[in-house]
Amino acid sequence: MVKAVSLSAFSVIAYIAETCLLNFDALLKQKTVMQITTALKTRYFMLPNLITIITLTAGYCFVRWTLDFQLGLITLTESSWHIWLPCLLALLVQALYLRKYFHALDIQPNNSQLRMVFELVPLLCLILPLHFSQPLLEKKTFPLQQITDISEVSSANLNNQRYFSGAPLGINKSLCMGYSNATRSTSDVKPITFELYIVCPLNRSSADSSLWYGKIYQQDSPLLNNDKALNLALLTYSQQALDQFNADNLDDYQYLEALSSPSNQHRYFQLAIKARQQQLSPLNPQQTATLLSPRDTEFAELFNNSWRDFWVAILASVAMLLLFLIIFPAHSTNIVALHSRTHQQSEKYSIRNYLYTLHPSHHWFLFSIITTLCAFAYLTLCSQGADPISPLSATLFHFGANNRAAVIDGEYWRLITSIFLHGGLVHLVMNIYALYFANLYLAKLHRPVLLISLYLICGIVASITSIWWSDNAVSVGASGAIFGLFGAILVWSKLGVYDPQDQLSIKNSIQIFILLTLVIGSLGMFASVFGNFDNAAHIGGLIAGGILGALLCQLKIIPTPYRRHE
Repeated sequence: MVKAVSLSAFSVIAYIAETCLLNFDALLKQKTVMQITTALKTRYFMLPNLITIITLTAGYCFVRWTLDFQLGLITLTESSWHIWLPCLLALLVQALYLRKYFHALDIQPNNSQLRMVFELVPLLCLILPLHFSQPLLEKKTFPLQQITDISEVSSANLNNQRYFSGAPLGINKSLCMGYSNATRSTSDVKPITFELYIVCPLNRSSADSSLWYGKIYQQDSPLLNNDKALNLALLTYSQQALDQFNADNLDDYQYLEALSSPSNQHRYFQLAIKARQQQLSPLNPQQTATLLSPRDTEFAELFNNSWRDFWVAILASVAMLLLFLIIFPAHSTNIVALHSRTHQQSEKYSIRNYLYTLHPSHHWFLFSIITTLCAFAYLTLCSQGADPISPLSATLFHFGANNRAAVIDGEYWRLITSIFLHGGLVHLVMNIYALYFANLYLAKLHRPVLLISLYLICGIVASITSIWWSDNAVSVGASGAIFGLFGAILVWSKLGVYDPQDQLSIKNSIQIFILLTLVIGSLGMFASVFGNFDNAAHIGGLIAGGILGALLCQLKIIPTPYRRHE
């Protein structure tokens, strides 16, 4: 994860440096402008960003320490605290506060096609400190506790303690209970993962206990042709894992971790515990279980280099802002005009204007309708008990996710329902942002019904491509349909639908967006956080959108007023 984030940061820095070298002569000619505007850029860009980085990072850490660690009022997955919430907070802060300074100064290279890339720099400067501050916060809050007896661990002191070491367990393996599961993914390298979750009570006598031991066994499996073969392979692996558990020395561990965050693994462990409690004490009320899971690595490696990573993230953010400050000239050199322009940008990027995009007006019809349907599907999913951050594949499948076997069996409606479902809050927000970006170019066409139809057709083609490529994947998301809109926009920019002055900017912005998504999906970056990217659906939707876009122009349904006739 650290390597992926670092690679992204250095890629942006390298991109900016390359642009600087290519435009070095032009920048030298604007030396006077840079000297005049450096103080203004420092005041209206550098200082707001630095203050926001420090304030947001400190406030975020304090909120998590208070509401999660001390009071236990908010329990989210680790990936939510480390990645999802930082990304959401950074997007909100940039959109509602920092973006007005960026646009008021009009900091941009002469080549406006890269404007979207440069807007990602302040966003990345916010995300890096938020992300790398969390391991440091956990290290300071939860040191390793040395205990002599396992009874010293109780649910009452887990707010201040999470890691334990030194106590013998003395587990009675005859009281164990297993829960087997086969996790599907969109990856063709590891399409199925077999898992066996084994739990045992730690009071050494019965299952009527609040303290439990949990251990997981995992193995990747190749593609299987049908559900019968899948169930047989899962049963075979479960028996092998159980034999391995009986042979293991459970007292041979480095430390124990108390699992409290609502991760998928924690939920499966709780299912096994409830099954064992119900089996041995069917008449007694089930107790709230505290789960301890063994770790084989040394505790020092858990938060290794957390201080270094945090300060590197801070310095990297400052360095990127300095590069941004020095390299690119601002065009608002008059302080009075700058004050006026900042006020105008504040009005432009106000919450009221963002909420206006949800109104199904003529320009925002596509965005409003699709966003409303996706949000309704997400809220319905959450109202039925699904995890709002990372719902299980089985839950998504129950609500209409795409899957080859189900579609072949006649459930063709999944090709449509899957493009409105999303695998968590950030998945939904990212796709809404991509749809917003596409709608900026589509709103000029004034064809809302046609664009809705284009979205649905591209989504269906993307769903078909996904199940054609992946045998056992459970896939959801609007990104395939959105890529279809991108494909149509690219074709229309080539065929003269848009003004020639905007064509180059449109093509390069869309191409950068598409390439970043496809490269990240191909390399598997952030797969542990965002899940596997369904690039088959992305490419299928992109091609379908391009073909349909060209067909609409050929049939003169979409006018091409700027087309060159040779």
